[in-house]
Amino acid sequence: MGATENGRYSVCGGTTKVIDTDGSPPITSFSGQEYVNRIEEYSEDWSYLKFSRLKDGRFYRVGPLARLNIVDSMGTPAADAALEEYRKKFGRHVQTTLAYNQARYIEFLASCERAVEILSNPSITSTDVRTPVDCVINNRGGVGIIEAPAWHAHS
Repeated sequence: MGATENGRYSVCGGTTKVIDTDGSPPITSFSGQEYVNRIEEYSEDWSYLKFSRLKDGRFYRVGPLARLNIVDSMGTPAADAALEEYRKKFGRHVQTTLAYNQARYIEFLASCERAVEILSNPSITSTDVRTPVDCVINNRGGVGIIEAPAWHAHS
């Protein structure tokens, strides 16, 4: 499971996509607004943690491998080249633990390239930074999808 914008790597926005381990067509794909219809959260007697799974009872994984498995491209030149090299070495849909560090590197590289792209845009230092809101708020509920590393749950 991971986020993608039309096949491109995304950390903010896009669609949440879930594929099987062999990369067969998406099990499901949904927007953040559909989260409560697709994911169920539950508790176990033996833990204080909250667990989640697809509403059809299947479990999913998130993390660097999952995020790279669902995308066609990273969206930046060096990260796309690194993704191509990674896929030549490990294949298209990777499950091996040895690939985690390289997957993290590719994500980090894409983030650095994207940061340089954003910071190179002159509008980043513009003084026009506020858009007045003139609409009526009639919905006070919402869902945000985040991925929290497992080590946070134990600290």
